[in-house]
Amino acid sequence: EAKNHHWSTANADLTPASAVFPGNADDVSFIVKTLLKYPNVLFAVKSGGHTANVGFSGCFDIIQQAGFHNCIYNQKSAVVGSGTCWGEAMTALDPYNLGVVGGRIGDVGVGSLLLGGSLSFLSAEYGLVCDHILDFEVVLANWTVANANSTSNVNLF
Repeated sequence: EAKNHHWSTANADLTPASAVFPGNADDVSFIVKTLLKYPNVLFAVKSGGHTANVGFSGCFDIIQQAGFHNCIYNQKSAVVGSGTCWGEAMTALDPYNLGVVGGRIGDVGVGSLLLGGSLSFLSAEYGLVCDHILDFEVVLANWTVANANSTSNVNLF
């Protein structure tokens, strides 16, 4: 299902040749490093498959972020994996009586929303979803893992 689930029917009939399911940023780094050895292989990173742009998350080989399903609350903030869907994040935070400026549709992936508009039902009052991010853990094109926030790698934040 992870290979073929898409929010947009424009991508629903596209099936990637392969998919990989990394569990952490180091896995993604290794996969990117390996794929860069084959410049003719087109690949995409898929969070929740929430894009209407054909091919952005469906027709290439996919790095599926299914291993990044987590939502951990630590009394100050929540760590939410980019492969988590907003419905899952909201359900995980509900026992703490917390709301979130997040996706308007529950099966939208966290990573997809942040890259594709970042609008929430709460945006008029609280701003865009991306305005509430404290830190991004990212894998750069040169396959290094970095954190981007207000004090480190600010140009990526």
